[in-house]
Amino acid sequence: MSDQRPPPAGLAWTRLTLGGREVTLCGEASDSYFAELPSVLQAEAALFALGRAVLPRDGVVIDAGANIGLVTLGLAPLVPLGRIHAFEPGTMAFRCLQANLADDPLANATPHNLALADAPGTLTLHEHPVSASASQVVTSAHIGAAGMPLRQVQATTVDAFIAQAGLNRLDLLKIDVEGFEPEVLAGAVGALGRFNPVVAMELNSYALMVFGNRNTRHVMEVLMGSFRHVFWFDQAGRPQRIANREALHHFLHDHLVHRPGFDNLACCADDGWLERYEPPA
Repeated sequence: MSDQRPPPAGLAWTRLTLGGREVTLCGEASDSYFAELPSVLQAEAALFALGRAVLPRDGVVIDAGANIGLVTLGLAPLVPLGRIHAFEPGTMAFRCLQANLADDPLANATPHNLALADAPGTLTLHEHPVSASASQVVTSAHIGAAGMPLRQVQATTVDAFIAQAGLNRLDLLKIDVEGFEPEVLAGAVGALGRFNPVVAMELNSYALMVFGNRNTRHVMEVLMGSFRHVFWFDQAGRPQRIANREALHHFLHDHLVHRPGFDNLACCADDGWLERYEPPA
């Protein structure tokens, strides 16, 4: 159901139930991600269940790849006394993110028109013309960069941002950045060691391979060497532990053959949240 308010120029409104409340989101009407928000919301159900298990009321979240704010607004009621920092480098997506967060009465989320990376500076971004959710960082490893429209965007690291903002905790780091997840993690080494947040990240083998020339097995082995616990979420939203090479073998087979090449992961040093986790209904 559309809202009756006039949307910002060139945008449209839609209404969703997020975090147990009615939320009105604006987005670009022609954007396929915006058009498919109900199914996108269903795909994020395990992430919201993870947030409910992990986040205290005064928790702090960093949302890397916030897009128009769907995940940020879904997590916001879980941290009414805390703060969510939502990072989005895309032009139109950030415009929508700003509008959506400005309308939220909880007022506990801050938008940042920045990319997160392994070093501060500038990055080259391709803003996808059909879906902002498919916008991607372009490096020399990108197989299809020739002829793509590109622009420069500002980037920082999780560690640099935490130091600048004076944060004294980080409970959840969500990363959905179209194959650039390893770089975001590389820029968060200090925060991971200091705060031990749960990392909720997308594993998109197509994006890792085509945009960054990365091998999924290697990415998973690095994660398993960096975190004490690594989980993937099955179709029912239940966390499944990847505890050893045999489990990794089976995970990679099903990830690449049956799903295909797309999963959501939770990586952490402490798996105490499992006792509080309830799969989405």
